[in-house]
Amino acid sequence: MPFAAGLKNPHRKLLSTTLAMTQMSLKWYKRLDFKLCLSAVLLAGGIMASFAVVLNSIGRRMVLTESAQLIQQTGENATATLEGRSREVAALTRSLAVVAAQLPLSEAEFRETIPQLIDFNGDEAIAGGGIWPEPYVFGETRERRAFFWGRNENGKLEYYDDYNAHESG
Repeated sequence: MPFAAGLKNPHRKLLSTTLAMTQMSLKWYKRLDFKLCLSAVLLAGGIMASFAVVLNSIGRRMVLTESAQLIQQTGENATATLEGRSREVAALTRSLAVVAAQLPLSEAEFRETIPQLIDFNGDEAIAGGGIWPEPYVFGETRERRAFFWGRNENGKLEYYDDYNAHESG
């Protein structure tokens, strides 16, 4: 039966009192809200621990494998670059030898032709070079007659006559 306006429900007071007593009589660690929060914290901790274990085992192996492959590839690229550069320099050396053998024994010809080859199209990685003929090739009284060019601080080839100035012995 419905209560008249203004009258209070006597069961309502009893219900709220019973609810309050139930909450007070339960220990904090037995309450449902505490158990739910604890479960959520433990679940999150377990997930983080599992993630850490996976990263430390599988992840580390993957990183090491990738690093090793990158190091290998970098080494192979460096080797290929050096090998190509060595072939270029070897070709330049062979060209110098062939040209020097075919040039007439004229200092002017050597001084005109050899630096153009050594310049190697302005490649400043070629620091210098030259020709050192056998002794007395340029005359019976001239034991040393070498032709050497080196790059100066401006990157231009400059003739050096130091070797020829020293006496033999």
